[in-house]
Amino acid sequence: MGYHVSILRSKGTQADPIQLSEAKALLLSGPDWHFLPDQVAFVAQGAAVDGETLWFQDGELWAKSPPEAMLSRMIEIAKQLDARVRGDALETYESINKWYTHPDDAAEKARVEAKSKTARRRMVRNTWLMRAALVLVPIFVGLIYRWITR
Repeated sequence: MGYHVSILRSKGTQADPIQLSEAKALLLSGPDWHFLPDQVAFVAQGAAVDGETLWFQDGELWAKSPPEAMLSRMIEIAKQLDARVRGDALETYESINKWYTHPDDAAEKARVEAKSKTARRRMVRNTWLMRAALVLVPIFVGLIYRWITR
């Protein structure tokens, strides 16, 4: 599946979509990127960045599991678009080694963490139920067998 990192804008909890025309104007203004219209994607040029792709979708630019160099480039692009870089865990990157929870994501992050905590509790409970069943079912089968064979 991979780890997705997005360049996005928001105002409060509402998205403020990046326009494709904005992304094109910025990224195609220099020699570093070229645009693939059939895939709605920007591909980095040059030996050090071959294969690095920024996909445009739903008002965001995103990359799948970007290496540090690509993440650094995304942070610079975001600054120029008055946007920010956010990972799958709702962390907003200031730099490749520094991130925080953006105020626009705080409520969503709390909801995701609560849901994750509930899922962990359910998994632990179900694990104990399975273990109990693995112990108790053979015991009950043995008791029933003894009762029937008397």
